[in-house]
Amino acid sequence: MRLEMLRGYNVSWFMMHLAVSPPLPLLPSGQERIGIDSKYEQEGKVQFVIDAVYAMAHALHNMQRDLCPDHPGVCPQMESAEGKTLLKYIRNTSFNGE
Repeated sequence: MRLEMLRGYNVSWFMMHLAVSPPLPLLPSGQERIGIDSKYEQEGKVQFVIDAVYAMAHALHNMQRDLCPDHPGVCPQMESAEGKTLLKYIRNTSFNGE
């Protein structure tokens, strides 16, 4: 990581984190597993974040499908849509989270 990008910000917490944290591999090894014998324990609120990301993704997908049926990606109708429109799609989104 280039620390020049962080210049001008209060990054003392980040520097402390780097000093005490073991280095992480840049690429996954393929050996990473979370199983019954793992020490990993998910913090209780993580699932709410995951659900929020899924809700937003599904809402944007449905909005794009409805407003831009013959256009891949974001069309002018979607770009000019108001926040109320996106909120309607978010509120009408459902999915089965795991």
